[in-house]
Amino acid sequence: MERRFVELYPSLGILTLAAYLRARRIEVAVVDLTFARDTRPVSAAIRKFAPDIVGVHTKTLTIERALAVGRLAHAAGAYTVAGGPDAATRPETYLASAFDAVALAEGEETLTELARCVGAGADARGIAGLAVRRAGRVVRGPPRPFLPSLDDLPLPAWDMIDLERYLSVWQKGTGDRRMAVLTSRGCPFDCAWCSKPTFGRSFRQQSVGRVVEELRALRDRYHVDYVRFCDDVFGIQRSWLEDLLDRMLGEELGLRFECLARVDLLKPDLLARMRRAGLERVYVGVESGSQRMLDTMNRGTKLSQVERAAEALRAEGIRQFWFLMLGYPGETMDDIEATLKLFRKFSPEEYSVSIAVPVPGTRFYEAVKDRLTRSRRPLAKNGGGRTLLYEAVYPESLYRWSQARFELAASLSKVRGKLPPPVLDGISGAADALHHRVVTPILLGRKADPPVT
Repeated sequence: MERRFVELYPSLGILTLAAYLRARRIEVAVVDLTFARDTRPVSAAIRKFAPDIVGVHTKTLTIERALAVGRLAHAAGAYTVAGGPDAATRPETYLASAFDAVALAEGEETLTELARCVGAGADARGIAGLAVRRAGRVVRGPPRPFLPSLDDLPLPAWDMIDLERYLSVWQKGTGDRRMAVLTSRGCPFDCAWCSKPTFGRSFRQQSVGRVVEELRALRDRYHVDYVRFCDDVFGIQRSWLEDLLDRMLGEELGLRFECLARVDLLKPDLLARMRRAGLERVYVGVESGSQRMLDTMNRGTKLSQVERAAEALRAEGIRQFWFLMLGYPGETMDDIEATLKLFRKFSPEEYSVSIAVPVPGTRFYEAVKDRLTRSRRPLAKNGGGRTLLYEAVYPESLYRWSQARFELAASLSKVRGKLPPPVLDGISGAADALHHRVVTPILLGRKADPPVT
């Protein structure tokens, strides 16, 4: 999916860990598999670097690749440690395979202590923030406190990867040299489908000065001209955001940017300043056009806030990317129709309509874990939002059909102004009639309704 949408950025977590270790006189190398089709670069790096420890970042949908890398490293005699959200959520899965340890939360201090422990030939059991397997059971060290100040982190080790390759891909596809920046850690909100084992519901923010330092370094060293702020939620603290906008405008950094924001934080009175500072696109987690479903998801937002934010973004000429979700437990056909109605009303420039994925460690997962399909776990290779991974009320085919209805609505929106309104309305009406009278009954195992004459 990332290759399809050209959303290619290096792992800031890995690069920050590498910089942190290097600053503490621990020799470190990075293997970046973003552009690789297999794990051969890992084997080559292990032969060349001969590491004592190999660490692997994990996500739910990349577990097979992570385990493959772990097996390679383990066979080469390296001590293997898994980190990231998936391993932190279910360490027993990784410890039962090719990994000697799992970092359970923030990794900088944990990995530093582990490196020194392994280097000294000592037992890693008992290291804070680390889980290991002993005598067939998982042994967890005590919780490790979060870093008190994110300003103490060094700049990511951009020099340890081929950053120019990322920038060239962006430049070829968009004309911009784009890079990601992370200004905070954690999210204080509690959406029922969201997993955040690494940072929990804590929230820590870098100072504005530290952020500007990183922006300036990217601009001056690598000629970056477009930045994606990839915080879970950007601009949680309004005073911080206002200070950052003042600095970006006052110092004339000349950077355009995009961010992920909540509709309840996108205040209309701030958007004009954000636009002047370079904001071009906002990713918005709309999720559903049904207030009942937003409440069921524990989203904490109101449809009135969605509409106000959408109108304000449109008024400022800021592109909107909507995230929408189908198939969440409790959703009815009426809820899907409400989401489509909202989508048609505002016609966001970009969007993603995914079938809900039950991620381990979430309340959503716990609610459906006894009804999981696809080998009883959400790990299908094409499970990135187009595969139904649990036994829901409706079949997968109905959700796929619903996704196609959103695609049609988006296509009609793009040609609005080029075709007469009666033609567009006629196409939309015919598609709705087909949906209600023919396709839905068939997909639900009922007879199609007779045509209306």
